[in-house]
Amino acid sequence: MEIDIARVPAWGAATTEPTAVVFLQARVIVVRRDTATFTALSAECPHAGCGVSIVDRRRLLCPCHGSAFDFGGARLEGPAPSGLRQFTATVSPTSGRLLIQLD
Repeated sequence: MEIDIARVPAWGAATTEPTAVVFLQARVIVVRRDTATFTALSAECPHAGCGVSIVDRRRLLCPCHGSAFDFGGARLEGPAPSGLRQFTATVSPTSGRLLIQLD
C-alpha cells in the first residue's frame, strides 16, 4: 500500500502531537508521530474482526464491543485478547510517499 503523505489533510498542519488516520477501505490505521516517523496498524479488531474506526484523542476504538488500543497498537481495555497487528511502514526517500507492507 502506498500513501501520498502530502494529500492527507490531517498530516498537513505542523503539530507536535501524534495524529492517527483510519483508512477503512484498506483496513489500516496510520499514526504519524513526527514528520518522518509513522506506525501502521491493522484496523481489524483481534476480538471479532470489526473495524477499529474511531480515533478518540490518543486512543483507537472498536465500536462493536468496546476494545481500545493506544497509538502503538497495544490493547488498553475491552474484550480483544491482544493488541493490533503492526505493519512495516517506511517513507520512500525518492517519492516522499509512505510505503506499507500488508503481509
